[in-house]
Amino acid sequence: MVSDIKSVFGVVNKPLEELIQRLSRERFQGKEVTWEEGHLNSIPVKVAHDAQDNYIMKGDIIYVMRIRGEGDMKCFGCGSDILSARVAHPVWDGPFPCSGDGRVRSEEVPYCPKCEKEPNYYGTPVKK
Repeated sequence: MVSDIKSVFGVVNKPLEELIQRLSRERFQGKEVTWEEGHLNSIPVKVAHDAQDNYIMKGDIIYVMRIRGEGDMKCFGCGSDILSARVAHPVWDGPFPCSGDGRVRSEEVPYCPKCEKEPNYYGTPVKK
């Protein structure tokens, strides 16, 4: 487990630091938030949780997702519902560099429509 966010990310930008401080005040009774390494689909993220919610940090955005019950994922920063966009990754497994048989590996990538740009449909190649 990793608790000190600066040791995880190195330099933390001011808006993210303020968002983490707000999360600590509002959801963790002023205690330091403990972050763990995790994945959201194939995206590396940091994850924290309390008794009712999971907090998922992707870049400088924090998503909130209920542990139990109904409800969509929300952006902790602005409160918007998190949307998802399909991203297609070409599979490069042919005999030559950058070659393959045309297959793609698709995934749904979450994003906040107010705080992030919609992910580009054309994802990075998967090299085998």
